[in-house]
Amino acid sequence: MELGLAVFILSLPFLSITAQSIRFEIESGQAKCLSEEIRINSMTVGEYSVVNPNEGHPLPEHHKIIVALFSGSEKRYHHAELVESGHFALQVEEEGKHMLCFKANTHEPAVNTTVEFNWRSGVTAKGWSNVATKDSVDRTKDARANQVYELHYGVYEFVFIVYLLVCGGIATMAS
Repeated sequence: MELGLAVFILSLPFLSITAQSIRFEIESGQAKCLSEEIRINSMTVGEYSVVNPNEGHPLPEHHKIIVALFSGSEKRYHHAELVESGHFALQVEEEGKHMLCFKANTHEPAVNTTVEFNWRSGVTAKGWSNVATKDSVDRTKDARANQVYELHYGVYEFVFIVYLLVCGGIATMAS
């Protein structure tokens, strides 16, 4: 166990993961773009959401955004129209700069839309088939719950049979 932990810690610098987490504002009708140098066959994952200025109420339509992710050769990897949140995850097919742009919906009078964004990239995608997905974790939990249920039910049946035998034995001795 300790050797595995040491190998993991020593391999961290070689994974070359880049992570960005930012919060920024976009004025109505304007766009903001971010760029990232990403290596071929690397995974890139992003999550974005509009910060609701009226917490507890639905997000106003004029605060929804348009989001697009492009490679350096302008290949579109992700596009979302008038959304309040979203995500993308992909294996990069082209080496070089990739640009992610956020555009605020046009509104008069002008308002600022606040966006929170997390972007991670850089882990080579060759081993991603071994990474647990939410679905596989849910299936594992369901299987474990079934095992616990079956064990519990088996113990219940055993105790019930012993109870019947004891009660039957007592009734036989009493008569």
